[in-house]
Amino acid sequence: MTLLARQYLIQQLGLKLSDDVELKLVNPEQLAKEGFSGDSACAVRYQKGQGSGTGRYLFAVRSGSSPVDIFQSLAWSWGIQWANLNGDQSKDDLVGAFGQWTSHAMLRDLAHTDESRSFLRSPGIPQASKDYYKQLIEIEKQGNVEAVLAFIKNQSKL
Repeated sequence: MTLLARQYLIQQLGLKLSDDVELKLVNPEQLAKEGFSGDSACAVRYQKGQGSGTGRYLFAVRSGSSPVDIFQSLAWSWGIQWANLNGDQSKDDLVGAFGQWTSHAMLRDLAHTDESRSFLRSPGIPQASKDYYKQLIEIEKQGNVEAVLAFIKNQSKL
């Protein structure tokens, strides 16, 4: 399942990360032991490379999570990492909205579900993130995935 998610994120959405990626299935105890926290089905950590070597992203996927939760969490985490590399890291609301858009796209295409309403109704999500998310959905409808990626990349130039 994680291989399918990885292929989708890279091939269908064009979200190649600049360094190596490792997807690791772990149980909740292993997550805590490795210093990951939270209830998410996926946690991510970036480890810098030694000397001139490249770094590595470790995506720890919680075993026992539902397939939809794994897709949602893995896509969100991956989207956040890509947006931080390619967009404007200082725009937290936009970065979070892009993570949610990434999750939305994967769930829509692979799990055939639409989680948009639950995200937009969530009281814990800042309104600015919801507004950016709606904007990203509209950009995709008017253009395509590449238009969304271009929008994120252009934010770093503003």
